[in-house]
Parts: sequence; C-alpha cells; structure tokens
Amino acid sequence: MNAFLQPFSRVQTCALSFVFFITLLPFLFIPLGPYLFLYCAVLFFLSPVLESMLLTPLYSRIGRFTYLSPLLIYTESNRELHLHVGSIYDYLINIERHEYGHKAQLKVLKGILDGLNELCNRTQDGELEPERAIIATSYFFNAKRAKKLGFKEVEANDLEVFNLYLSYFSLAIRLSMIKGKSKYPKLSEIKKIHTTAGELLNNKDAIERMLSHIEIRLNRLNDAKPLCQKS
Repeated sequence: MNAFLQPFSRVQTCALSFVFFITLLPFLFIPLGPYLFLYCAVLFFLSPVLESMLLTPLYSRIGRFTYLSPLLIYTESNRELHLHVGSIYDYLINIERHEYGHKAQLKVLKGILDGLNELCNRTQDGELEPERAIIATSYFFNAKRAKKLGFKEVEANDLEVFNLYLSYFSLAIRLSMIKGKSKYPKLSEIKKIHTTAGELLNNKDAIERMLSHIEIRLNRLNDAKPLCQKS
C-alpha cells in the first residue's frame, strides 16, 4: 500500500477536471479560420501547464500517477518506471508561498529522496524486481548528485526530447516556484538518467544519509522561523 497516496477527494477531482475540459470547448464553437488556428497554437503550449495544474487528482485516481512521496510520482511504460518531480498542483498544495526559495528547494529534494527511499523499501520487500528499470531526468535532482545514488546518464530519444520541450512552460513554473523568482530551465543541461531498482537499493544507505542531512537543514529553518517572528 502506498503510504504517500495523495488524498484527492472526488469533488476536487471532478471540479478540476471539469475546468480543464471547459478549455477545450472552443474547438466546438470557433469556426475554421485564423482564430481557431491561434487558439490551437496557444493551447498546444499551455496544455501541459493546464494538465499539470488541473488533471493531477484525476490521473492519481485512475492510476496513471503513482505517488512515492508527496513530491515524487512515477508513470509506468514498457515495464519501466518513469520518475517525475510532482506536478504544478502538487507544488501548490505542498509548498506554501512564503517557502518559495531555499526552503522550497530543500522540500523538493526531501520529496525526491523520500520517494527513492520508498522504491528501495519496495524492492527490499519483493514488490519490485531488482532488474526493473527506473528512468528520470536530471531536473531538480542534478546529475552529479544522481550519480552518487547509482544513476547513469543515457541518451534521450527524439520523443523524450520533444516532450521535454513541450513541457517547457510547466517546468519553468515549477522551477520559478522553488527558486522564489522567475527562472527558465536550460533544456540543453537536462540529462536523462537511468538505474535499476536493485542498483538503487544498493545505494539505500547513501539515500538515507542524504535524506537525514536535508531533514536537519529543514528543521533548522523551521526552528529559526519562530525566533524571527519574535524579533
């Protein structure tokens, strides 16, 4: 059982999904011509943002998204687990506005490490085969840190590169939220990384040490906040 399953209610799921599908209605009413072309062009680039904001509860309920932690999810394709560092919706409900910046970066990193540790536990318990492939992009989790946990850089195929560019604005919004300022991802610096469940389990100690270090830093920030408020 997934201990981190997001508590999305049916009301949330239906309401947000309704708003998303409402944005598709102009397809039915705008006649063929330049206005329809313009609408389709804008929607093409904004749909990943709208999808990330509005369809997360639906994807969770129908099983497309599986949560390993509040900020790490995976989708499954061809027996491979593809890791994603949350959606815009996940960021909005897990990171408060005043936390944008350093604390948000630590919370996202903690979410990643919690999720990787959960994968280790599932492999240890026999829920995942050691040879199961795990794929991600070195986005918020840089390639140098990922190598310490057994990930290796591999070449992305054309479809994966296209999806990365298509999700540019969604990535930019999430990156800006955790940086606390407008920030745009340099897609040329984002690498595809790969490991297996067994290799990740071999690095469980390193994951837990890194997680402990992040938790200490977060606790210090939490302890410092009341002091600042008193002063």
